Amino acid sequence: LIWSCPFQVILSLYFLHIELGNAIFAGVGILVILIPFNAYISRYQQNKEKQQMKKKDERMKVINEVINGVKVIKFYGWEIPFISKISMIRLKEIEDLRAIAITVAINSFVWSCAPIAVSFTAFAVFIRTGDNVLDVQKAFVSLALFEALRFPMAGKGISILIFP
Repeated sequence: LIWSCPFQVILSLYFLHIELGNAIFAGVGILVILIPFNAYISRYQQNKEKQQMKKKDERMKVINEVINGVKVIKFYGWEIPFISKISMIRLKEIEDLRAIAITVAINSFVWSCAPIAVSFTAFAVFIRTGDNVLDVQKAFVSLALFEALRFPMAGKGISILIFP
């Protein structure tokens, strides 16, 4: 990724510049704006996953205590306090799982809408500047090149290099 992502970006930008001229920088600007957003969401998700794993470990520890001491718990009638303790830990764990699911959904939504926003912006600037006409050939070639740009600009690409 260290050498292939920048190479892929440079090559895609070069060919896009041949097709659309300076209008590509409007579309690429949107991708560049999304890189820090993606990095922030990824870090937030990692932190929530760490918190969730700690709560899961805590819950498993209590469950192991219950299993190992089932005779004592049954003898003294401590079932309900242990059940409520495990349930409270599980509820906190579910809150973190919900936050993780929401961040994954937001990230997926943003990165599935990004190609449309990038293409629309670049095409709009291309058409509005000068007497440019967007024909089918330019549109499809540009869409393919913008799609080729999406992977290196996503979380596994340049954002790794910029935000280690």
